[in-house]
Amino acid sequence: MLRTLEMFKQTQQDKDSDTRYKAQRAEIDKAFATIDEQWLSGKIVLNDLIWVLADGKQKDRDAYILPIIQSAIISKVLTIWNESSSVKLNDRAIHTKELPHKAFVLKQDFLNWLQQEQSVQLPQRLIDLAEAKTKEKKPHVPQLQLEALSKLLKEIEQRAISKKIPFNRDEMFGIREQLHELAIIRFGNQLFAKSQHTFFDYLKNGEICKVKRGNRWSPIYSELFPEHPELKERKTSVKTKITQSPN
Repeated sequence: MLRTLEMFKQTQQDKDSDTRYKAQRAEIDKAFATIDEQWLSGKIVLNDLIWVLADGKQKDRDAYILPIIQSAIISKVLTIWNESSSVKLNDRAIHTKELPHKAFVLKQDFLNWLQQEQSVQLPQRLIDLAEAKTKEKKPHVPQLQLEALSKLLKEIEQRAISKKIPFNRDEMFGIREQLHELAIIRFGNQLFAKSQHTFFDYLKNGEICKVKRGNRWSPIYSELFPEHPELKERKTSVKTKITQSPN
């Protein structure tokens, strides 16, 4: 009976250990699968970064990398942030003596610290990414303008659906100038006071919709927003060929 109980306990311990190992392996695999994208974005989950620096080895992570990172954070040489907001977590880490699991570091902050900390080696895959220029960061779209555009697209979509008009953000109605005009009407000149080309850049870099090249002016916007009769007027210039009538 006692031997059976001991065997049961051992079996349960083995199962628990196996579950922990699988969970840890999944965490390591995820870190290595996403680190390239994180690195290019300039914002890296701290826990993923530590796994990559330790090359996925628990021993190196706990005995070598983790203490160095912890020391840098406590001394406030390396700043860590909250995943969902721009709140520094260094003070919390110092108080609890633990690294928050969801914390992230900014790549440039990490590289600046790495120049001082010679004992930590940057993995070759990250060195290659640091030197690569294949994925350049797109120009920033101001948050207020991005939120306004998202709201406008949602409103267009809802109105189109209510009128049973097919809607696809990757194949917008009409031309970009019409969207610009509608954005000014709905939100005023203050948000979109800059040139049309700046607005076109917002559309492109915000990646919220696409207007196909070759599209023509469309009356659909005036149909969707009947409270704005000015949308019925075609304000874009059209070049016409003038031919001389025969005498």
